[in-house]
Amino acid sequence: MNSNLSVLLFILLGIYTIAVRVTDDSDEDCEDDEHNDNKWRGSGSFNKKDDEWRGLGSFDKKSNKYAFLRNPKSGLVLAAYDDVVTVEYFNGYPAQLWKAESASPGTFYVINKASGKIAYMDYKGRKKINQVITIPKYALNENNKWSGKWFINSDNTIVTSRDSMALTISGENISAGNEVLGTPKNGRASQLFIFQYD
Repeated sequence: MNSNLSVLLFILLGIYTIAVRVTDDSDEDCEDDEHNDNKWRGSGSFNKKDDEWRGLGSFDKKSNKYAFLRNPKSGLVLAAYDDVVTVEYFNGYPAQLWKAESASPGTFYVINKASGKIAYMDYKGRKKINQVITIPKYALNENNKWSGKWFINSDNTIVTSRDSMALTISGENISAGNEVLGTPKNGRASQLFIFQYD
C-alpha cells in the first residue's frame, strides 16, 4: 500500500509541475546574463524560435516558494540533516525543501527550509571531490562566499560559482542515503536536479 501511495504522490507532483511560458518583451535580442536569468530553468528543451522552455521541473527565479530538488533518474530528493546534504525518498519533511534566493547577478543561495542554512561546498583543500554541507548564510565571508553561491543551469545542473563544481550524488549507484558531493561538472544523471514546487 505504501508503494502505491508513493507512486501516486510522485505522479501528482509531476502533474502539478507544468511548463510555463516565459517571455520578456523588453529586449528580445539581449544576450546578457541578467536577461537570460529571467528565462525558465529546468528540464525540457529550449525553443529558440518561441523563446521559451518546455518541460517538467522548472526553476522559477522570481518564486519565493520552497521546492523539492529531485534527481530525475532516481526520483530521490535532496535533504539536509545535521548539516550534511544527502538524497532520500520523498517524504515531504521540511529538511527536503529548498528555495533559491538571489545572491548576486546570476547566482543564488540554495536555502534549506528546516534549518534556514544554505548549501555550501566544503572544499577543505581538495580539488576533485568536496562534501556539500549546510552553513548559516552569515558565516560567508570574502574568502569563502563563492562556495555558497550557485548557478542554476538550464541543463539541470547546480554548480558553484567557484571552479564549476556541481552537486553530485555520491556512489556507483544512485541510492537513498548517499551523500551529495561537489565534483567537476560532467552532466551525468547523478548531477541532475529539477525544482519541483510543492
